[in-house]
Amino acid sequence: MTGYKYEVWEDHTVSHRVFFCARVTDPFNELIGEVKTLSEDTTLRLANELKKGDKGRYAADHGLCA
Repeated sequence: MTGYKYEVWEDHTVSHRVFFCARVTDPFNELIGEVKTLSEDTTLRLANELKKGDKGRYAADHGLCA
């Protein structure tokens, strides 16, 4: 599926730590979820897993199930 949007940023609010954050929204701008980890690679991997896990909900919500 296309149209998913990833917003990725660094969170410097905790001293001596940098958190990498990602927010994933579906093609209709509905929030799927957010991820916050200490590693940029892990954040991106988990954000992609959120998107993959949304396929069933997306299909059910939009009448695409048989």
